[in-house]
Amino acid sequence: MQALYFKKQTYEKQNYTEISLPKVEYEHCIFINCNFKNTDLINISFADCEFIVCNIAKSN
Repeated sequence: MQALYFKKQTYEKQNYTEISLPKVEYEHCIFINCNFKNTDLINISFADCEFIVCNIAKSN
């Protein structure tokens, strides 16, 4: 069974355009140099997370 949330995890240099980000809750997590460009973030909750040098742009 998949976890319903991730707490106090650090993710570095992840390319979420190539791998799926699990649709769960992230609490107090740190994302460093991750690529979220055009990633579907619907049904994902980020509570008190930090995004450091991450690409969260959406292309037109």
